[in-house]
Amino acid sequence: MSNDFSEKVKSIREYSRLSQQKFVDAVGIPLASYKRYETGATSPTASTLKAILEYKDYKKFTLWLMTGDTDPSSGQISPETATHTEPKSLISREEFHDKFVSEVAESMKMFGYLGWIEVNTDKIDFEACGKLVLKEVEPIIEGHFGSSLKSKVG
Repeated sequence: MSNDFSEKVKSIREYSRLSQQKFVDAVGIPLASYKRYETGATSPTASTLKAILEYKDYKKFTLWLMTGDTDPSSGQISPETATHTEPKSLISREEFHDKFVSEVAESMKMFGYLGWIEVNTDKIDFEACGKLVLKEVEPIIEGHFGSSLKSKVG
């Protein structure tokens, strides 16, 4: 099972687009052990298999990892047949901007109420402050989320 498993576990890790270190951090197994599994030097324990298959969406690989078979009708596939999809935005860009500005404004008010900063709530336009913060962080947000924030088509 070692050589077959080593190829399969590496395939799952590569499907996830994770380094060995990030993969073991995510599933909670020691790096040294994982390296031995991936090279085929040793076979995994039942608890290791459980840790891998219980992580996020790896349950769909259980049948394939254990037997080499797939059953797409029951959701059991292999990493080779799994597809990566771009994240879908649940809100439009404009809704995101409005929510972001609102949250920044409320946070600034809370800092004032907690006494962390001294503010005159009658004279400060918190919404304008929120828009300024958004303007500064928007390139970072765009770089991270890319096309998952889409403009409303009107």
